[in-house]
Amino acid sequence: MRGAFSVGHRKERNQRKLVLKISLIGSFFLLAGCATASHAEREALLSARVSCEQPEADIAALEGARPSQIERMGAVLQVLTPIGILTGLAKSEYRDRIAVMSGRTQSNIDDQVSNIEAACARSATAL
Repeated sequence: MRGAFSVGHRKERNQRKLVLKISLIGSFFLLAGCATASHAEREALLSARVSCEQPEADIAALEGARPSQIERMGAVLQVLTPIGILTGLAKSEYRDRIAVMSGRTQSNIDDQVSNIEAACARSATAL
């Protein structure tokens, strides 16, 4: 009788661990999708013409659109899991997730910030 109890107890414990893992992964996906700049917002910021009217505000907006560590980790999971691939393709976000995962988005934001700083430094010197 004792052996049957421990097998059942072990099975129940494994099920609890599985539910906990699934809950944590689900929460991670929710957090990765929340409070991050959308692909459209990033594209608008990155494709905007450099203007020296409010360079600090432009740089702050770009810094706010920079992918967080959690977003980058979420992008890895979303790109490498079957469910993430399907939802990314269905929502047309797969390329953006790959760009976030690979660091290309980070690099593009760095380049745009450098462009703003250089252009506005030149225009300030010209005055």
